[in-house]
Amino acid sequence: MNEKEITTRAIVIGIILTIILSAANVYLGLYAGMTVSASIPAAVAAVGFLRFLSRKDPVKLQSNIIQSMASAGEALAAGIIFTIPALVIVKAWGRFEYWPTTLIGMAGGTLGVIFMVPLRKALIQERPDLPYPEGVACANIIQSSDNGNKALPQLFTGFLAGLALKAASQLGGFIKPSLVYAHRFGQSIFFFGSDISAALLGVGYVVRIKVAFQVFLGGAIGWLFYLPLLNSASDGDVIESAYKTWSTQVKYVGVGAMLMGGLYTLWQAKGALFSGFGQLKGSQADDERNIPRSALFVLLGASFLLTLGIYQYLIGIFVYALVAAVVMIACCLVFVAIATYIVGLVGSSNSPVSGMTICALFISAGILLALGVQGKSFIVSVLGVAAIVCCATCTAGDIAQDLKTGMLLRATPARQQWVELIGIIVASLLFAPVLQFLQDGYGIADGKPGSLQAPQAALFANLARAFINPETLPVSFMI
Repeated sequence: MNEKEITTRAIVIGIILTIILSAANVYLGLYAGMTVSASIPAAVAAVGFLRFLSRKDPVKLQSNIIQSMASAGEALAAGIIFTIPALVIVKAWGRFEYWPTTLIGMAGGTLGVIFMVPLRKALIQERPDLPYPEGVACANIIQSSDNGNKALPQLFTGFLAGLALKAASQLGGFIKPSLVYAHRFGQSIFFFGSDISAALLGVGYVVRIKVAFQVFLGGAIGWLFYLPLLNSASDGDVIESAYKTWSTQVKYVGVGAMLMGGLYTLWQAKGALFSGFGQLKGSQADDERNIPRSALFVLLGASFLLTLGIYQYLIGIFVYALVAAVVMIACCLVFVAIATYIVGLVGSSNSPVSGMTICALFISAGILLALGVQGKSFIVSVLGVAAIVCCATCTAGDIAQDLKTGMLLRATPARQQWVELIGIIVASLLFAPVLQFLQDGYGIADGKPGSLQAPQAALFANLARAFINPETLPVSFMI
């Protein structure tokens, strides 16, 4: 029995999962400073819902469509929350503006799809050495859909476990959600702290022990080694002093690490980069199963004009807006290829997106400063370039995993690419309301107790401001 790929129920389920997973990743990224690929949870949920609706019909290709749509939307969430809150943090915006936020998401996500399409053959079809771990895992999950349905019980069990932990920490008071201890020895402060979070427990389960240990190791190096080494404050509250040292000194050691990671990624992916660009000159026959090139050029032109309009709105000076748009397109082209290669090696959840975005930030800052852009226009320009590059990079990496899944399932790439555009549009429409809801309910990087730290966005905001006053940029700690 032949199975249709795009059906009404697949689109409806895909939209629902896109909304749920995108909103969840927005909160998770602002809270923990990292997001996780939702391809695997989306594949599990797709199989579960389709099997619940029908136990006999084939569901593999429809499940692939659902997870492609949902994962594209949630991947875009990472690009948004890593950058857009910076515009509020630097006071360029008083609130999260709906249409600029929405259009930035749409433009960045669409560019991620556009630049990923011609790279599919070079970096997915012809590179069996790149494992694309989430893509292969999703294919295995979907291929096992004919052997019965265990997906929904697993999802329900995880939901109940998270609910129980959240209730025990927030409602019953049986578990303290946060523990903090600091003590001063001479001129040094020793700090120990822990958060108990159902969300972080879920992240650890998804990324597994290797990545979880790397996250823990970064925190341990910062708080247990650099904090006592760098701190020289002798007055005031010891915990406040510890946080101040972390935010003004220790954090920039992490910036240097991320920048080096981004540069190393550029070097590591240089071969794949040239190979991928070679495919841009390939024949039409090479792309017969992709979105047609004519449609890609229309989408590219529309995305460029949309971006130009966004920058004109944000900056107000056409020449600066045009330069920012050109720099953004060039950065997207390079970093999409790099992100595709890197996720093929280590997976979407482990891709050094922050490092690559910092590289884009430095590139755009250097060009705009050379042109004489200053003040608020400079800050908004740099953050605007970083936002769309980050959105494109995050989306492209996730789409690469989806296309690997589709290749293993013998799905049609063009259909996946079209529904991924639908997922991007749906997710983009909800980001501003969700961000504003979290801003009103918790606060975002506003220094108040219980606020969401938004570490990447706060970092990008500080870097953008520091470029205007280079003496405030702690270069020694970055080095």
